[in-house]
Amino acid sequence: MSNSLEQLDAVEIKVTIKPEQIKVAENLLELKQDESEKREIYFCEDIQTFRTNGELQLFEHGIILRLRKNQDNPDDSTVKLRPVSSQISSEWRGIEGFKIEGDWVGDRQIESASFTIEQEQGEIEETLGGKRSLDKLFSKQQERFLKTSAQIEVHLNDLQVLGPVKAFRWKPKLSGGLTYPIRCERWHIPDGRQLLELSIRVQPEQAQVAQEEFMQYLTNNKLDSTGVQETKTRLVLEFFAQKMQGKKN
Repeated sequence: MSNSLEQLDAVEIKVTIKPEQIKVAENLLELKQDESEKREIYFCEDIQTFRTNGELQLFEHGIILRLRKNQDNPDDSTVKLRPVSSQISSEWRGIEGFKIEGDWVGDRQIESASFTIEQEQGEIEETLGGKRSLDKLFSKQQERFLKTSAQIEVHLNDLQVLGPVKAFRWKPKLSGGLTYPIRCERWHIPDGRQLLELSIRVQPEQAQVAQEEFMQYLTNNKLDSTGVQETKTRLVLEFFAQKMQGKKN
């Protein structure tokens, strides 16, 4: 599959706010925790490989497996591949829950393909409690997408569920002159760190202009977008993998 800009479903432009500026951003956008959508997010990784060589096997091969409990929407599971490779067939286009998007963080522009399905209430909890095997949270189509499109073979039931990260999500009404609506998500890592991500989602043909406007909006409001933009997912995976490293399965 070719990854030209025109073939993307959307582009998401993201900025992680520096920790010392989180309160500034929250005040600017009037983000109140009791008005947020609450989530619990889990990821799946190969902990045995991490114990052996310190490598996040799936993540380093562009694979993200996410489980998400949503307060105001159905729970879901996602298979995400980043970056998109030529191995992904066009047959997935048009299937409900599948999309290809651009992830733009600073100068880094990466295409990602994701396939999300809804989970019945309680199914994630049953898996966490050992009453269901992990593969039951991914559909046959998701498993086939993973098998045919990922760089490495993945055995779902050999993986460890890591988490949860508590997350709060907002769609602020305030725009401050910005053309595009902002989405905000704050993650709480159990060690006390907080990660606040601001993003806008636009049509691919709008992306370049939208990114410039978004960066100018941040600058006008004294929010520094020039710091290291490490992905939230990597930080969270490293934290939980290190926490699990000394435990026995």
